[in-house]
Order: sequence, then C-alpha cells, then structure tokens
Amino acid sequence: MEIKFCIYENGKPSFKNIDLDDEYGKKLKYSQEILSKILKWEELYDQILESNLAFKTELYSTALSRIGNARVDYIASHETRSKLNRLVFNTLNLSKLYLDKHYYEHKKDKEKTKCFAREVTCSNEVENEIKINRESIFKNSDGYRLGCELRRIAQHSTLPVKNMNSGFTNNTQDKRPEINSHFNLPIYKQQLLDCGANKTLLKKFNESIDLHEVMDEYIFRISEMHELNRKLTKETVEDAKSVFNKLYKDTELKYGKVEFGIDVYHNEERLFSLELDWFNVVDYLQGKHAYPINHRITHHNTYFTEQQKTR
Repeated sequence: MEIKFCIYENGKPSFKNIDLDDEYGKKLKYSQEILSKILKWEELYDQILESNLAFKTELYSTALSRIGNARVDYIASHETRSKLNRLVFNTLNLSKLYLDKHYYEHKKDKEKTKCFAREVTCSNEVENEIKINRESIFKNSDGYRLGCELRRIAQHSTLPVKNMNSGFTNNTQDKRPEINSHFNLPIYKQQLLDCGANKTLLKKFNESIDLHEVMDEYIFRISEMHELNRKLTKETVEDAKSVFNKLYKDTELKYGKVEFGIDVYHNEERLFSLELDWFNVVDYLQGKHAYPINHRITHHNTYFTEQQKTR
C-alpha cells in the first residue's frame, strides 16, 4: 500500500509515491472501513426519521385540508389512505433494516448474532450493553412492541392504514369562537387479532388504537437505541479519524504542503483519499438528529402566546 500526492519544489509540481509499511496500511484500511460503516449507519437512521416526518407531515396536511369540508370524496380518501400507507410501510421497512443490524440474536448459533456497535468496536461489553438496552425497551414500551407487530403484519398480511376518522365541532362559548378539528388513524384491536397479532400485548390497549401515537412511540425508542450506538462507538470513530489525520499531518511535516490531497493506492488501484471531507456528512446528520424527540409529549404552537403578545 502507498500514498500518492503532489507538492511544489522549486516552483514546479513534484509527484510523490511513498510506500506504507504493511501494519500501518492495514490500520488505515480498517479505519476507513469503520468510518464508512458509521456513515451508512447515520444515513439509514436519517432515512427512517425523514420517512416518519413525511408521514406526520401528510397527516397534519390532511387534517388542515379537511377542516370545513363536509363533502365525502371517496376517491380523495383512497388517495390519502394510499399515500399514508406508503409512508408508514416505508418507515416500518427501513426500521426493520436498522433493527436487524442494530442487534439480532441468533438463537442456535451465537457467532451469527449481529450487533452493529460490537462490529465497530470489537467489544463484547458493548454488545451486552446494547442487548440490555434493547430488552429494557421491549419490556417497558408497549408502543414499541406494537410497532414491531405492525411491521410484521405490514410485511406479511395487510397495510396498517385502513380507517380514517375526521370531523370538527364548533364550541363557541361566551362569544369566543372556537373550533375543534380532528383527523386520526384508528386501528381496531380485532383487525390486529385477525392478522395474528400478539394477544397478550393487545390486552394492554383499548379496542381502538391510535396509529399515529404508536408510530411516535416506536420511532422514539429507535432513536434511543441510536443515541446509545453513537455513545458506544464514539471513541472508536475518533480513533479511526486520528489515523487519517496523523498520516496527513506527518506527510506534510516531512514533505511540505500537499497541493491536491493525498490518495491511498494498492497495486496501482486508488482506494480512498486521506481527506475526510466526505465524513462531514456524519457530523451534519448527527447535528440534524442530535437527540431523541418524543413527539407524543411535544406540543407545537405557531401562534404567539399571550405573554409573547405583551412583550
């Protein structure tokens, strides 16, 4: 393995080919693989949250568009239900891909058990922490478990959005106008039972279950898992970045300022660059989704509060 770069000597470009010792070459390649895994991991997580956001956006948009609309339009309802199903189905499928990589325990052959954080850190202690966290969420979050049931049902039986309820009431009192509008996606317990859903789990829910609420809880718990993944892999990621940065810095200290970057080659085939500009996407995505948000307990208001109006 070697690095190739260009510097200026006596005002002219000079191209250098510098061999790396085998041990450092292996370390560099391993570090690149680690960083690539992290990038793909963050991209997958971003896809899940963006898909869920698209679902919520469509839900809120439909709710607004139906206010004051007393006309029953079965074609429009079909299109709305169809779009919501695509968005939920996409979110559930992406989450299945994520969860299988996050932690999947192979009951018969432990060596086939998958754990993303352990694969990155090579630490069995990390895997154990991931397993404990996953089991805790599964035990304590009925919404997450039902989300897993919906994922299975959507893949093997039927789409989740079958029913839509909407309406509005005029609650004007004391000459103060007030309209209450609602649009929700109920799932009926019997329909889930007919699709083979877990009977014991469904005993914890009412006959009518709010799909939106279940999806919020499900995504929130996946976000908690992802936050733990970031925490457990952070040190390994920083170590991998330092391997790149150190070689780049050492090269410039020895040969002078590099003009067009440093590329890593093996058998005359370019493998990757020592510059980590591409890894900035990870920093961006980690800032974009900085921490888990529980939408079930988050209230949004686009109007000024009375206190804001008096400022």
